[in-house]
Amino acid sequence: MREHRTQKHSDTTKRGDRWQQVDEYETHDGGTLLIRTDVTDRKNIEEKIQKSLAEKEVLLQEIHHRVKNNFQVISSLLSLQAAKYENEQVVEALEDSRQRVMAMARVHEHLYSSEDLASINAKDYLTSVVAGLNLTGNLDLKSPLWSLGHRNVQGLAWDPATGQMYASEHGPSGEVGFGAYDEINRIVKGGNYGWPLMVGAPKRRGYRDPLVAWPRVATPPSGMAFWRGDLYVATLGSEALVRISLKDGRATRIERWFNDGEVSRYGRLRDAVLGPDGALYVLTGNRDFRGSPRRGDDRILRITGH
Repeated sequence: MREHRTQKHSDTTKRGDRWQQVDEYETHDGGTLLIRTDVTDRKNIEEKIQKSLAEKEVLLQEIHHRVKNNFQVISSLLSLQAAKYENEQVVEALEDSRQRVMAMARVHEHLYSSEDLASINAKDYLTSVVAGLNLTGNLDLKSPLWSLGHRNVQGLAWDPATGQMYASEHGPSGEVGFGAYDEINRIVKGGNYGWPLMVGAPKRRGYRDPLVAWPRVATPPSGMAFWRGDLYVATLGSEALVRISLKDGRATRIERWFNDGEVSRYGRLRDAVLGPDGALYVLTGNRDFRGSPRRGDDRILRITGH
């Protein structure tokens, strides 16, 4: 007669260089039966498979990032080439090529994020094509879009007198063959600020030119705040606090504080905020592995007067 038993517990342990699996069963008469099995070969195979999968996952991630970056570089190069021409047919042809590259990039992005590498969700893909904004995953397609064409926004500030929003942005860092072109933008609903098709102030129809741009030397701007009617921008590379006076949405005067062009008083400046006491507070950023820390860094500066 066949003995009936119910498995109660199973455990796998390693002793020395051998793996052992112990299965515990309850017999029909209330007793306990232990079965020990050497599973060393199986565990060694499992470990090799897990290691191989981990290596392939790292390799796949590296390939994904390289392909994604290559698509972006090609797209940016086509955009910069288009910006050199006034002939609408040439511009349209280059833009058509750029859109084809972006379409391939979206397919690649969806394949990478899909559980099935052999197919993608057509609805999600077409949604991203129509929106044209889901390549990097920075935007939620269900969220309202206020403006576009921003590269690397560092700071936002609202003019307390008008409620107008302004943004500081880093320009390219060499990925399209050049750098600089950092910007301060006046943000309006539906505005297209150019990236990656345009940089600087091209004065092209359909694009918003920046309020302030630095086309020759990397500034780059960081956090900023309105204080006593003017916009104050902390800058990193130029190591200055930039004061921008505004009138009717235009810059009328620009001053550089704490840097006379030869000597920087505080080094890199990371952020500027309005304090509850009415003073302007500025944070230095010399210990971010790009600056030259000084004694007492980093620090918070309290500014009480012009």
